[in-house]
Amino acid sequence: MLKNGVITDAVGAKCLIEKGIDVGISSYTKLELNPVAEYFCKEDQYTAASFERRGVFYDFSLKEGAEVLSSFVRGSSVLGTSHDDFDKQEKFPSAIYYENEKGYKFMIYSFVPITVYTVNGWHPGLFRNYFRQKQLANCIEKMQGRKLPAMLFGAPGLYTVCKKDDKEMSVALFNISKDIIFDGEIVLDKKYKSIDCHNIKAELSGDKIILKE
Repeated sequence: MLKNGVITDAVGAKCLIEKGIDVGISSYTKLELNPVAEYFCKEDQYTAASFERRGVFYDFSLKEGAEVLSSFVRGSSVLGTSHDDFDKQEKFPSAIYYENEKGYKFMIYSFVPITVYTVNGWHPGLFRNYFRQKQLANCIEKMQGRKLPAMLFGAPGLYTVCKKDDKEMSVALFNISKDIIFDGEIVLDKKYKSIDCHNIKAELSGDKIILKE
């Protein structure tokens, strides 16, 4: 199972460590706080971290080779705080990527997702942002060593179903959101020669499908 890559949370990481598996974490400490923001390294952007309840978070001490994908910002308030202010505040890893000597690959969240789950629209939690979507997709591609068949970023209510063989691929899009997708861009796993559309207007551009209104 481990050879295919593992995406897990702090609890899963602790279980693996207790079994003697190297996941890139040398030690961990449970924290009694909710972070106020999250910094996504690749995008060099911060997002607010807003919760309905106290979550469970851990501060990881990382081994050499562990890559920090994003970090939580410690603090008391996000209101009136600038990018420069966040840069000066103390942080701890929120998501890491690591490949050990056996070639096992791990993406690990430093929190317990069920404790930060939110249904209130006023609290975005930790998964209602586009950076998290890209972070997860990038790690899946890195683990499997190939691109995902088709991805459309920035449309949280869209479900994509793909079926492919060596010659062609079928992509079905199901938008369950009230928002219409006017000009989305589907990133494909490779370049294709042609496209047939049904109940949608789109054009093929290399390894992308450009959706039209």
